[in-house]
Amino acid sequence: MWVEYHSNGIPNRTLNKTTVYSAQEVYVDNIVYVLGGKDDDDITLPPGEYTYHFALILPQELPSSFEGSNGHVRYTVKAKIIRTWRSNHEVKVAYTVLSVLDLNNITNLQDPRTASEEQTLCCWCCRSGPVSLAAALPFTGYVPGQRAQVQLEVNNKTSSQVTVKCNLVQKITYRGTSASGLITDALETRRVIEKNQLGVVDRKGCKNFQSSLVIPSLPASFLKHCDCIDIAYCFEFVGIIAGLHRNATLEVPIVIGMIPLRNQFQSVQATDIEVSSSSGVTTWYIIPSALPGYGYPDLPPPSYEECVSGRADIRSDDDSKDLQGSTDFAPRYPMYRFQ
Repeated sequence: MWVEYHSNGIPNRTLNKTTVYSAQEVYVDNIVYVLGGKDDDDITLPPGEYTYHFALILPQELPSSFEGSNGHVRYTVKAKIIRTWRSNHEVKVAYTVLSVLDLNNITNLQDPRTASEEQTLCCWCCRSGPVSLAAALPFTGYVPGQRAQVQLEVNNKTSSQVTVKCNLVQKITYRGTSASGLITDALETRRVIEKNQLGVVDRKGCKNFQSSLVIPSLPASFLKHCDCIDIAYCFEFVGIIAGLHRNATLEVPIVIGMIPLRNQFQSVQATDIEVSSSSGVTTWYIIPSALPGYGYPDLPPPSYEECVSGRADIRSDDDSKDLQGSTDFAPRYPMYRFQ
């Protein structure tokens, strides 16, 4: 959800307009009675500890768990004790669902990629030489835990010094509709996940750089099976030009998945499964030893780490004010260990 504010800017006749855009998709909505039923009489439980087992079969095509600044894909379980003449007792926990993105099913990700960009500086009536950026990647498909090696050539024909950096950028697109249902719009947010300062190119100079960035725990590209949120990634190369000039920028799109490229399997090492939580709250996890159903017996299984974006508050408007349990949560994504 997001809010846009508009004004016509006409003096003495200013018209302000506020539009709220939102979207909602429900993927799972089940109620299971583990004791009693909807129309049963009250049941009295003597003091003590009770355990009730239950199971739900999730649909096949679910989007992965995701927490963003303007929207989320969130899966929760809420246990509720309905008490007569007293407030209900509620406990809520969130869990991670993963829709596996296999990089080997996307064409051309294993191929080398080159890209270039040139910017000419203009200052009033004067025109300076250009700053050109040329990047080269050995491939464009990565998984969390993998080290991305990129090369960059910067040719600075200006009379200003250029400072160069490389960023891993996450772009989230939210799609929503106004309350009237008549207007559909999209909001793109941008976040620098990792950054690397490469160095400086002197005036009239040319320099080659090598950048190395480790992909942290992140949701896979595209967020498939979700129609209102899209995820994209790129390497962004920035030449910061001294003085009052616009920076030279080059973006190279990449794809982050959950199964690495086949020709990278030999670099993956076995990982010790270790579960940690930054909240300090004792939590139960069932960690799969591998991503099931994808038929790669020679691929060592990943570990699962909390998303680098941090934890989110999972409380919602329909929760009781006396809600129990851990109310912050971060999805866990596969993290591989490379040589």
